Amino acid sequence: MDRFLLQRKCKKCQELMHMIMGIRLNREKHDRIDFIFSFISNTEFIKYVFDSKAALNAAIIKEIITDLGSLAREGLI
Repeated sequence: MDRFLLQRKCKKCQELMHMIMGIRLNREKHDRIDFIFSFISNTEFIKYVFDSKAALNAAIIKEIITDLGSLAREGLI
């Protein structure tokens, strides 16, 4: 999957997240969603994470998944 496709998929997920959460979240929580998706869809971040020469990629992906899960369980996103 090329990074541009991944960026489009992230954008679509971001839009869906806003639609699903709708009025249940305040502006601050919607801003957090935007922050998270802006970060993970950043071109440089995507290039780094999917760089087959970087040894820490698996750890980064695991940490992202863990952090997103924690935020969701705590009701922050």
